[in-house]
Amino acid sequence: MSHLVQVVNAPGAYRSVCVEIELDALAVNTLLQSHHVNDIEGTAGSVAFDVMPQASLEEMLNTNAVPGSHSLASYDETALVSSAFRVLRTMVSAWLREVSQYRNVFADYQIIHFYRWLRSPNALLYDPALRKTLLNLMKKLFMQLVAEFKRLGAIVVHAEFNRVIICTKKRSVEDAIAYVDYVTSTIRSKELFHSIDMKMTQAWDFLLWCDPSNFGGVRSKMPKEPTSAKKDATANNDEEGEEAEGEDVERPLEDEDEDEQDEDDGPEIEMNWNLATYLPEAGACQKNFNTVVAGYITANHQFLEEESVRIAPGCTPIRKRRGSQSQTPNHRRSLTQIGQPQTPAEFAQDLIMGELTQRLFGVTQKIHKKLTTSEDNVFPLLPGSHLKLSNPALEFIKALCKVLALDSAITEEVKKHPFEILFVKRFLCETDTTKN
Repeated sequence: MSHLVQVVNAPGAYRSVCVEIELDALAVNTLLQSHHVNDIEGTAGSVAFDVMPQASLEEMLNTNAVPGSHSLASYDETALVSSAFRVLRTMVSAWLREVSQYRNVFADYQIIHFYRWLRSPNALLYDPALRKTLLNLMKKLFMQLVAEFKRLGAIVVHAEFNRVIICTKKRSVEDAIAYVDYVTSTIRSKELFHSIDMKMTQAWDFLLWCDPSNFGGVRSKMPKEPTSAKKDATANNDEEGEEAEGEDVERPLEDEDEDEQDEDDGPEIEMNWNLATYLPEAGACQKNFNTVVAGYITANHQFLEEESVRIAPGCTPIRKRRGSQSQTPNHRRSLTQIGQPQTPAEFAQDLIMGELTQRLFGVTQKIHKKLTTSEDNVFPLLPGSHLKLSNPALEFIKALCKVLALDSAITEEVKKHPFEILFVKRFLCETDTTKN
């Protein structure tokens, strides 16, 4: 029943720190704040469905009822369960009181598993009408929550009932964490979202996002223990004794060596591309796909790191206004040769139309020569496979174009400009038609 869950998705390439925030207790919060949700929509008071006067079953089945009367207006499952919905809200409120006042563990368990029981057909608490009523309210509250994130300046990359991924527009992880703390505390200060638990789980310095099953990026190096914790640890070590002073001097040196090794390690690239699993493993199609995408992500990340070093903190780079919006690659290179700093979009465009394209041309030729001679179907049969795929090199290029086009800086180059990748695609289509 995942199709009933409200989902917000914004594919693209995000060059600032993106943070995943885990949401918990959205159903409980919606149930407790259901009257406020109606207030936001302007359906409070006697107009709301949950306070409509109920008609008996005999009145609704009465054939002599006047058309358009009150009995017909009340014939709705969400209105008919309003009394049960109020009882459910009272019960959950009592559980919360038990947890907050008496630290009741059993009441806490009831709250944790409440929504699972309400939506599971095998549970005794399951009621389709109650579940539909609560789900509709959850969708409305969820959209209000997404709007609140946007109002506070965040770009919502992906959002569903149990998590939200936002682009913070910050270049450093420390600034992103401070920004997320400010956003979550501001949202939770409102009564409408007071009971929602928000926790930051992971972050990316650069994120190439398509959907929850297809994304890649550079994992952020999370800051270590706060300075207060380090001071407490050193104080405890000092209290242990003064006899092992030599050992105490050597241990920090080992820690420094470990820190230097951690800093020398390269960026952690996260690759989750479900579409790559539908490519054949023969001819190193999947391996080449991951290599090309990881290389593109790494190159952009390195450029952003160099740019952050070049630009002093607190200084905003001033870019001259260009005469025309669309510029040729030669014009871009001439601008950079003059000495004007290159923008991240220009770097990505030069990368895709230069070095990366030449490599793709050679890799695609090798795949095409190696796998066209094989008579067996090299494509894996996975759940969701419904198309007859016959040209591995063509599918390899189509998958790469799909992923690279996520970056709005090079979408025009990938889809519209007739550069080498599209020439390869056209060449492969022509070879298929000549064979047939």
